[in-house]
Amino acid sequence: MLGKPHPVELRARVVGFVDEGHSHRKAARHFRVSPTFANDMIKLRRETGALAAKRQGNLGHAGKLRGLEAWVRGRLGDRGDLTLDDLRLELEQVHDVTVHRSSVGGWLHRLGLSHKKTLLATEQHRPDVALARRVWITRRQPFMGKALDRLVFIDETSLNTKMVKTTGWAPVGERLVDHAPFGHWHTQTFIAGLRQDGLTAPWVIDGAINRALFNAYIETQLLAALETAGRGDPRQSLEP
Repeated sequence: MLGKPHPVELRARVVGFVDEGHSHRKAARHFRVSPTFANDMIKLRRETGALAAKRQGNLGHAGKLRGLEAWVRGRLGDRGDLTLDDLRLELEQVHDVTVHRSSVGGWLHRLGLSHKKTLLATEQHRPDVALARRVWITRRQPFMGKALDRLVFIDETSLNTKMVKTTGWAPVGERLVDHAPFGHWHTQTFIAGLRQDGLTAPWVIDGAINRALFNAYIETQLLAALETAGRGDPRQSLEP
């Protein structure tokens, strides 16, 4: 990031101080600037007759890339996943233009292009998956939006004793001493149903969850809790 240039008033005072017969280093100490700044101000006045700061940063000129805007837009339209190195190589091979990758990146940003990509599953092209997605989007989602009290979202989280931090800060020559369960690492899993009005059927499992435990949770914990609450089996009313 470029720094902000010194104001013209300070530049004029530094130059005036030097004109009074003081050295560049003394002017730098007096105004708390670098000796290089004092030298540059004297040189700038001698060459331009003014003390205004020059414009900083890239002036927006394409340079070697001028006239290639249509080509790069078409190329990225065909292959949007090209990297800066790919584009730099193609510019050299196709247009005999050699530029640094950073110049290509800055040029693309000035053209209003950004480096973003949304990656979707290839399986979405399968007919059965496409049909299931269409049913989900056009039928089930609108239906469930009107039956929020019948929805149950199941979520689980696990905690393992080896998640304890094994490093820490201590004075040089000393060690940080802490304590954790000794022996085999122990895992506990918490699973519960989330409804629009709160938590239901919380269950703690001693160990990691698997398919058998998940099915047991559905049949013995979640459905029992819903029936007790008078909600019934939500699976019976999810079809529009």
